[in-house]
Amino acid sequence: MSGSKWRVFLVVLALGYFPVQAGAQSVAAIVEDVTGAKGPLRPLDYVLEGQTIELGPGGRIVLGYLGSCFRETVEGGSITVGSAQSTIAGGRVLRQKVQCDGGRLLLSKKEAEQSGVLVLRKGVQRLAAPKAPKPTEVYSLTPFFIVPGGPGRISVTRLDRPSTPITLVVKDGVVDLYESPHKLAPGARYQVAAGSKTVVFVIHPSATLNGVGVLGRLIAF
Repeated sequence: MSGSKWRVFLVVLALGYFPVQAGAQSVAAIVEDVTGAKGPLRPLDYVLEGQTIELGPGGRIVLGYLGSCFRETVEGGSITVGSAQSTIAGGRVLRQKVQCDGGRLLLSKKEAEQSGVLVLRKGVQRLAAPKAPKPTEVYSLTPFFIVPGGPGRISVTRLDRPSTPITLVVKDGVVDLYESPHKLAPGARYQVAAGSKTVVFVIHPSATLNGVGVLGRLIAF
Protein backbone atom coordinates (compact mmCIF):
# COMPACT_ATOMS: atom_id res chain seq x y z
CA MET A 1 0.00 0.00 0.00
CA SER A 2 1.43 3.39 -0.96
CA GLY A 3 2.02 6.11 1.60
CA SER A 4 -0.71 8.27 0.07
CA LYS A 5 -3.31 5.69 1.13
CA TRP A 6 -2.28 5.64 4.78
CA ARG A 7 -4.33 7.79 7.12
CA VAL A 8 -3.90 8.22 10.83
CA PHE A 9 -6.83 8.22 13.26
CA LEU A 10 -5.48 8.12 16.81
CA VAL A 11 -7.25 6.19 19.52
CA VAL A 12 -4.51 7.13 21.98
CA LEU A 13 -1.59 9.54 21.91
CA ALA A 14 1.30 9.82 24.37
CA LEU A 15 5.05 10.15 24.49
CA GLY A 16 6.80 6.90 23.63
CA TYR A 17 5.22 3.77 22.26
CA PHE A 18 1.57 2.81 22.37
CA PRO A 19 0.03 3.16 25.83
CA VAL A 20 -1.67 -0.09 26.67
CA GLN A 21 -4.71 1.46 28.33
CA ALA A 22 -7.53 3.43 26.74
CA GLY A 23 -10.25 3.81 29.34
CA ALA A 24 -10.98 0.34 30.71
CA GLN A 25 -9.77 -1.44 27.59
CA SER A 26 -6.36 -2.17 26.15
CA VAL A 27 -5.01 -1.33 22.71
CA ALA A 28 -4.43 -4.74 21.12
CA ALA A 29 -3.77 -4.35 17.39
CA ILE A 30 -3.28 -1.98 14.49
CA VAL A 31 -5.27 -2.08 11.26
CA GLU A 32 -2.92 -2.69 8.33
CA ASP A 33 -5.61 -2.77 5.66
CA VAL A 34 -9.42 -2.88 5.55
CA THR A 35 -12.23 -2.96 2.98
CA GLY A 36 -15.95 -3.40 3.48
CA ALA A 37 -16.03 -3.15 7.29
CA LYS A 38 -19.10 -1.64 8.91
CA GLY A 39 -18.30 1.58 10.72
CA PRO A 40 -15.47 4.13 10.45
CA LEU A 41 -12.40 1.89 10.40
CA ARG A 42 -9.30 2.80 8.39
CA PRO A 43 -5.67 1.73 7.96
CA LEU A 44 -3.52 2.62 10.99
CA ASP A 45 -6.47 2.76 13.38
CA TYR A 46 -5.74 1.05 16.69
CA VAL A 47 -8.35 -1.45 17.88
CA LEU A 48 -9.12 -2.40 21.47
CA GLU A 49 -9.31 -5.74 23.21
CA GLY A 50 -12.97 -6.77 23.25
CA GLN A 51 -13.89 -4.58 20.28
CA THR A 52 -16.21 -6.15 17.70
CA ILE A 53 -15.70 -5.60 13.97
CA GLU A 54 -18.43 -6.55 11.48
CA LEU A 55 -17.16 -7.38 8.02
CA GLY A 56 -20.10 -9.08 6.36
CA PRO A 57 -19.96 -10.61 2.87
CA GLY A 58 -17.02 -9.31 0.87
CA GLY A 59 -15.39 -7.52 3.80
CA ARG A 60 -11.70 -7.98 4.53
CA ILE A 61 -9.33 -6.72 7.21
CA VAL A 62 -5.67 -7.22 8.09
CA LEU A 63 -4.83 -6.81 11.79
CA GLY A 64 -1.36 -6.73 13.34
CA TYR A 65 -1.34 -7.70 17.02
CA LEU A 66 1.13 -5.48 18.86
CA GLY A 67 1.97 -7.87 21.69
CA SER A 68 1.86 -11.32 20.08
CA CYS A 69 3.15 -10.32 16.60
CA PHE A 70 0.32 -12.25 14.94
CA ARG A 71 -0.80 -10.86 11.57
CA GLU A 72 -4.36 -11.84 10.71
CA THR A 73 -6.12 -11.58 7.37
CA VAL A 74 -9.86 -12.02 7.95
CA GLU A 75 -12.50 -12.31 5.23
CA GLY A 76 -16.18 -11.97 6.07
CA GLY A 77 -18.05 -12.57 9.30
CA SER A 78 -17.61 -10.94 12.68
CA ILE A 79 -14.40 -10.36 14.65
CA THR A 80 -13.93 -10.01 18.38
CA VAL A 81 -10.51 -8.53 19.11
CA GLY A 82 -8.54 -10.41 21.75
CA SER A 83 -5.31 -9.65 23.58
CA ALA A 84 -3.16 -11.82 21.28
CA GLN A 85 -5.48 -12.87 18.43
CA SER A 86 -9.07 -12.53 17.24
CA THR A 87 -12.10 -14.74 17.64
CA ILE A 88 -13.83 -15.15 14.27
CA ALA A 89 -17.49 -15.98 13.70
CA GLY A 90 -18.79 -16.75 10.22
CA GLY A 91 -15.60 -15.79 8.42
CA ARG A 92 -12.19 -17.10 7.38
CA VAL A 93 -8.85 -16.17 8.91
CA LEU A 94 -5.24 -16.60 7.83
CA ARG A 95 -2.98 -16.13 10.84
CA GLN A 96 0.78 -15.66 10.54
CA LYS A 97 3.49 -15.10 13.13
CA VAL A 98 5.71 -12.25 11.95
CA GLN A 99 8.91 -10.74 13.28
CA CYS A 100 8.25 -7.70 15.45
CA ASP A 101 9.40 -6.21 18.74
CA GLY A 102 6.14 -6.95 20.50
CA GLY A 103 7.35 -6.17 23.99
CA ARG A 104 8.38 -2.67 22.98
CA LEU A 105 5.23 -2.01 20.97
CA LEU A 106 3.23 -2.56 24.16
CA LEU A 107 5.44 -0.48 26.44
CA SER A 108 3.12 1.04 29.01
CA LYS A 109 2.65 4.74 29.53
CA LYS A 110 4.03 4.40 33.06
CA GLU A 111 7.20 2.72 31.77
CA ALA A 112 7.62 5.26 29.00
CA GLU A 113 7.35 8.22 31.36
CA GLN A 114 9.31 6.77 34.28
CA SER A 115 12.70 8.44 34.71
CA GLY A 116 13.89 6.74 37.89
CA VAL A 117 12.86 4.96 41.08
CA LEU A 118 13.12 5.99 44.72
CA VAL A 119 15.50 3.77 46.72
CA LEU A 120 16.32 3.58 50.43
CA ARG A 121 19.89 2.77 51.39
CA LYS A 122 21.25 3.19 54.93
CA GLY A 123 18.47 5.62 55.76
CA VAL A 124 19.26 7.94 52.84
CA GLN A 125 16.66 8.66 50.19
CA ARG A 126 17.82 9.27 46.64
CA LEU A 127 16.54 8.96 43.11
CA ALA A 128 18.12 6.12 41.17
CA ALA A 129 19.77 6.94 37.87
CA PRO A 130 17.40 6.46 34.92
CA LYS A 131 17.77 3.16 33.16
CA ALA A 132 18.27 3.55 29.43
CA PRO A 133 15.37 1.92 27.56
CA LYS A 134 16.12 -0.99 25.28
CA PRO A 135 16.15 0.16 21.65
CA THR A 136 13.28 -0.96 19.50
CA GLU A 137 14.24 -3.71 17.07
CA VAL A 138 13.12 -3.29 13.47
CA TYR A 139 13.06 -6.19 11.00
CA SER A 140 13.22 -4.17 7.80
CA LEU A 141 15.74 -1.88 6.12
CA THR A 142 12.85 0.49 5.43
CA PRO A 143 11.03 1.36 8.69
CA PHE A 144 7.55 2.85 8.76
CA PHE A 145 7.20 5.89 11.06
CA ILE A 146 3.92 7.17 12.54
CA VAL A 147 4.22 10.85 13.53
CA PRO A 148 0.75 11.98 14.70
CA GLY A 149 0.29 15.72 14.97
CA GLY A 150 4.02 16.20 14.75
CA PRO A 151 6.30 18.39 12.66
CA GLY A 152 6.45 18.34 8.89
CA ARG A 153 9.81 16.58 8.88
CA ILE A 154 11.73 13.95 10.82
CA SER A 155 15.46 13.21 10.90
CA VAL A 156 17.11 9.79 11.13
CA THR A 157 20.68 9.65 12.42
CA ARG A 158 22.97 6.64 12.62
CA LEU A 159 24.50 6.38 16.10
CA ASP A 160 27.11 3.64 15.82
CA ARG A 161 29.36 5.57 13.45
CA PRO A 162 29.67 9.15 12.12
CA SER A 163 26.99 9.91 9.56
CA THR A 164 24.91 12.67 8.02
CA PRO A 165 21.30 12.74 9.26
CA ILE A 166 18.58 11.80 6.78
CA THR A 167 15.71 14.30 6.62
CA LEU A 168 12.30 12.97 5.57
CA VAL A 169 8.98 14.72 4.91
CA VAL A 170 5.95 13.64 6.96
CA LYS A 171 2.85 13.12 4.81
CA ASP A 172 -0.56 12.43 6.37
CA GLY A 173 1.16 11.68 9.66
CA VAL A 174 3.45 8.96 8.32
CA VAL A 175 6.82 8.41 6.68
CA ASP A 176 7.36 5.21 4.70
CA LEU A 177 11.06 4.76 4.10
CA TYR A 178 10.30 2.14 1.45
CA GLU A 179 9.04 4.94 -0.78
CA SER A 180 12.26 6.93 -0.42
CA PRO A 181 15.72 6.32 -1.93
CA HIS A 182 17.14 5.76 1.58
CA LYS A 183 17.75 2.27 2.96
CA LEU A 184 19.18 1.59 6.42
CA ALA A 185 21.96 -0.85 7.29
CA PRO A 186 21.52 -4.30 8.89
CA GLY A 187 22.73 -4.36 12.50
CA ALA A 188 23.04 -0.56 12.71
CA ARG A 189 21.73 1.64 15.52
CA TYR A 190 19.71 4.78 14.74
CA GLN A 191 17.80 7.61 16.35
CA VAL A 192 14.74 9.21 14.78
CA ALA A 193 13.73 12.68 15.93
CA ALA A 194 10.38 14.40 15.44
CA GLY A 195 10.54 17.81 17.05
CA SER A 196 11.60 17.27 20.67
CA LYS A 197 10.68 13.57 20.66
CA THR A 198 13.21 10.88 19.84
CA VAL A 199 13.20 7.08 19.48
CA VAL A 200 16.32 4.91 19.36
CA PHE A 201 16.06 1.75 17.28
CA VAL A 202 18.26 -0.95 15.81
CA ILE A 203 17.96 -2.75 12.50
CA HIS A 204 17.99 -6.51 12.99
CA PRO A 205 21.03 -8.14 11.34
CA SER A 206 18.77 -10.36 9.22
CA ALA A 207 16.49 -7.50 8.14
CA THR A 208 15.37 -7.41 4.51
CA LEU A 209 14.22 -4.58 2.29
CA ASN A 210 10.53 -5.09 2.98
CA GLY A 211 7.96 -7.86 3.19
CA VAL A 212 7.46 -8.14 6.96
CA GLY A 213 4.25 -6.12 7.13
CA VAL A 214 3.63 -3.07 9.28
CA LEU A 215 4.46 -4.76 12.59
CA GLY A 216 8.06 -5.53 11.70
CA ARG A 217 8.68 -2.03 10.34
CA LEU A 218 6.70 0.09 12.79
CA ILE A 219 8.11 2.98 14.84
CA ALA A 220 5.59 5.34 16.41
CA PHE A 221 5.80 8.45 18.56
